[in-house]
Amino acid sequence: MTNVPSTHKLLSRCRLPLGLLMHPFRDLSSLHMINSNVIVRCRSCRTYINPFVQFIDSGRRWRCPVCHLTNSVPDDFFYDPASQSYGDPARRPEIRSATVEFIAPQEYMLRPPIPAFYVFCFEVNVAAISTGYLNLACDRISAQLDRIPGDSRRQIAFITFDSGLHFYKLFGGSMQMLICRDLEEVFLPCNEGLINRIEGNEEAIREFLQRLPRVFANTYDTGNCLGFAIQTCLKLAGGTGGRVSIFYTSLPNVEPGKLVSREDTTRPTPLDAKHLGPATDFYKTLSLECAAQQLITSA
Repeated sequence: MTNVPSTHKLLSRCRLPLGLLMHPFRDLSSLHMINSNVIVRCRSCRTYINPFVQFIDSGRRWRCPVCHLTNSVPDDFFYDPASQSYGDPARRPEIRSATVEFIAPQEYMLRPPIPAFYVFCFEVNVAAISTGYLNLACDRISAQLDRIPGDSRRQIAFITFDSGLHFYKLFGGSMQMLICRDLEEVFLPCNEGLINRIEGNEEAIREFLQRLPRVFANTYDTGNCLGFAIQTCLKLAGGTGGRVSIFYTSLPNVEPGKLVSREDTTRPTPLDAKHLGPATDFYKTLSLECAAQQLITSA
């Protein structure tokens, strides 16, 4: 495709996903930091004040470029933090630059700040172990453990999966594995101990990461319950949210979320266009549930 579809009909016919990649904070050296108790937005469409607004009534009001509603300019907006003086609101960084960083006040927080939470989820069936990836992944996580973003309250959890799930409780230099083979209903085997605070437990976590590849070195399990593993991570994160990093090497072959290879080695035909779409809506629905719980998943 050499051109972007100009109509929705053309986009539907080409059956290709269309997206826009933006990197607004690429040049951090010239980034303006806005630390104010008032973040000016349109009261109708919630558009942030920006270089494309029009000031009227000697700068006392501004017209939204999106919905064209006229809004009042707060008194604090007449103060220019760069020159530390009052004057024309058009001198504000929000008006002179298309990229600014807002330091949001307490009123903009959905909830009080919570600890950063990370879940690492590994496929450990025979196909995955044979690639040797688990040793490499554990080594890299161990090496970067101190650089994981967050404050001193950072939390971490580990889950492995094949035809079942394995949870881990870390006690100093020891490790307890909890195995779940019942994939009918998502549940956690215990209420405490699955989530570990990184601060003060670095050595125990590194010891666990060093031992983990040896635990599954002689496995013969061929299952992959990826879908159920993600559902469990969602339950583990609860209402706090967090980030799930998933490491896997093969298609899930256990319900829920089972997938089969649709690759056809014969000559391509127009009917192959159906393979550009998902085989099931399971993961789309699951991604929406994760977004609602403020849980990020990456694989």
